[in-house]
Amino acid sequence: MPEGTADFGSDTAEFTLAGRAPVVTHGDLAVVGGLKAVQRLVELITQAAVEVGCSSRDVFQARLAIEEALANAVKHGNRNDSDKPVYVTYDVSEERMVVTVRDEGRGFDFRSLPDPRSGANLERPGGRGVLLINSFVDSVKYNDIGNSVTLTKLWTPDES
Repeated sequence: MPEGTADFGSDTAEFTLAGRAPVVTHGDLAVVGGLKAVQRLVELITQAAVEVGCSSRDVFQARLAIEEALANAVKHGNRNDSDKPVYVTYDVSEERMVVTVRDEGRGFDFRSLPDPRSGANLERPGGRGVLLINSFVDSVKYNDIGNSVTLTKLWTPDES
């Protein structure tokens, strides 16, 4: 398949052409503009998953995990400052997806998060994003300070 480069301002991402539109299968981007801007990136990554043949279930799970990681970076890491970038590196192949999300925040202690399924936490309005991420991907790795997370999702083999 032909290859090329997509321009995202000062950032670039490589792509392969599949039919009519370029499909960006990997990239290294800095996204500014808050939740709306990162939502476009979610669409880009999940479209790549569709194009490489992932099941709708895998695409759904990947989308939720990516949305939560990006929302956490914007809301908690960058404290809703839409001028601060969220850095995203991703690679989507026929076997798996790897997405790393990093914000400019001070990080958090991911080892001491309260379980949102227990006791008084059940009625708290937040705190379920990390649980969702852990439920829908195969591997979640944080850097030491907790301002970067790498998600790995292995695609379910086709059962046909």
